[in-house]
Amino acid sequence: MTVLPYISIANAIRGQNGELREYKPCEMAQAIRDLEWEKSSKAYALLMYLSDGETK
Repeated sequence: MTVLPYISIANAIRGQNGELREYKPCEMAQAIRDLEWEKSSKAYALLMYLSDGETK
């Protein structure tokens, strides 16, 4: 796996938590479990790898 998915996931975690922390790949699972969401909101994420190498 390339570093790009880790960067995308870390950016999503930082965006949700409003923080600037740098995550190591081995810290991602716990960071995802620790995410906090407002009870009234529904959270979801979609990561797509396009054939041209672009990630959305």
